[in-house]
Amino acid sequence: MIVLACTELQLAIDINQIDDIPVIDTSYILARALVREADKKKLCKLQDRSEKG
Repeated sequence: MIVLACTELQLAIDINQIDDIPVIDTSYILARALVREADKKKLCKLQDRSEKG
């Protein structure tokens, strides 16, 4: 498992190129939490993110 716990790591690592290793993007998790708290109706489903790239 790879935990991207620093905001700069997402810039250096392309998580789409990592095969067979679970990746936890803490910036993405934090962003979803902020949107959820601000306006839950604007929160996309998780599968929508993978479809958009």
